[in-house]
Amino acid sequence: MNSISVNYSLFNESINKIIEYSKIKPIKVTDGMNTTCYFKDGKLHRLDGPAVHNKQLGFKEYWIEGQRIEEEDFEQLAREKKLEEFLENEKEPEFRKSPPKVKS
Repeated sequence: MNSISVNYSLFNESINKIIEYSKIKPIKVTDGMNTTCYFKDGKLHRLDGPAVHNKQLGFKEYWIEGQRIEEEDFEQLAREKKLEEFLENEKEPEFRKSPPKVKS
């Protein structure tokens, strides 16, 4: 029987670099088997579809902030998370701003 030797340390090093980079900026990664993964803040994360998927194999997994989500629960949880992110990033409402200064 033939065996195949896999260098897991090289694989782990690549994954660690991807995870570290995703802490700076969200990243999409596709491997040699056409599996695509989305990372954000060092975790599997995507709000507009599966965070892990392979179209050829029909495989998909939904993840939000590193937590695996069942497909039937994903839409509701993604909407809630998008709203939460929007409210956290909302700018000061217009009515709270000081009125513009008028030159005399």
